[in-house]
Amino acid sequence: MSGKASPFKPSEWPEVVVQGFSICNDSHWVPLGMLILGLPGETEEDINKTISLVEGLRIYKSILIPFVLKAKGMLNLEKNFNVTDMKKPHLALVRKIFDHNIHWGRYLVRERASNALIPKWLFPMVLPFIDWSIKRAHGKLFNEIVASCAQLGEISRVRKKFLRDQSIQTMRQNEEEFLERPHPNHDKT
Repeated sequence: MSGKASPFKPSEWPEVVVQGFSICNDSHWVPLGMLILGLPGETEEDINKTISLVEGLRIYKSILIPFVLKAKGMLNLEKNFNVTDMKKPHLALVRKIFDHNIHWGRYLVRERASNALIPKWLFPMVLPFIDWSIKRAHGKLFNEIVASCAQLGEISRVRKKFLRDQSIQTMRQNEEEFLERPHPNHDKT
């Protein structure tokens, strides 16, 4: 795709993206990043570099959206990339994107909900439901992607690992939140 990264070299593009996210966050904007999977000539190394980019964006309040290639325009002669064409590295990338979105999605929903017309005393009771809803929506979407893939043996393993990691992460976050909360009935001696 000639000219896509112009005036930058393709090797400079990840740094341009990181700088863009940083500028957006400094200006109190929440960037929405879109990643295309299955570009012509995409290699496992390309996917691993994209995974590294997603990991580098973790510190920026943002949302990432994965897309699969739909060959149109200049790419009209190329084959469309479908979910069934995904390989192990693609699933790892999608998982990183979901982890990123769950992390920042929870934060953004909590941030917006605190400004809503919810009484302050009700807010702590609503937060677990918000967290559960976000995880459930991402879990369902990930399950649909995994179910669409042709690699059945690997799909089961990837799904189990994803669910196990999410459970461990949730338990740790709940424990940290519990320990950080003031406990009024706790003896302060």
